[in-house]
Amino acid sequence: MAKRRTIGENPLDAVGAGTSLDIVVPDPKAGARARAEAEIKESLAQAVKESQARMEALIQETKEALGRLEAESAGLKEEVARLKAELAQLQAKARPTDLPFWMRGFGR
Repeated sequence: MAKRRTIGENPLDAVGAGTSLDIVVPDPKAGARARAEAEIKESLAQAVKESQARMEALIQETKEALGRLEAESAGLKEEVARLKAELAQLQAKARPTDLPFWMRGFGR
């Protein structure tokens, strides 16, 4: 009795196995899929760059605004200190009856 090559092998498995034609001719959708993925990656990279540029611009604007506010705050603090000193001089010069009732104090 002659031995057969297919003993232990299912001949139907050969139908599902890849053929040499699959190796020579690639899937037509693979190229389109790769291009689409590359376009998506490129657009995402561009969006990230744009958002980073916007964030850096916002950070710069915020720093400039903070600098202006700090300068304004320093000017206001100086004015408050000057007004307090002026008020103290007026209170020191004035007699209790010269001051308006709200500046006299209740304990004097």
